[in-house]
Amino acid sequence: MTDDQVSLTHRERLIQYIEDTEYDREVLPHYGLIPDWFIRYNELRDLTCAFLNSLEKSQDINEGALENTHEGVVDAES
Repeated sequence: MTDDQVSLTHRERLIQYIEDTEYDREVLPHYGLIPDWFIRYNELRDLTCAFLNSLEKSQDINEGALENTHEGVVDAES
């Protein structure tokens, strides 16, 4: 992995992988090459799962932050 790939978010890595796959689908046959779609499918599945897990974690963090903001609210009865 290069330094550029390490700094990419899950979303950016997923989009880049899809774009690379589309490019390879069009270009590689002109060179007599055929991509291994099974391997690419598995990699796409892994990237998609990582992206969805990162969304779930960020949602949990956002919900936790929302709950923390309500702790300082003065009780309406007092």
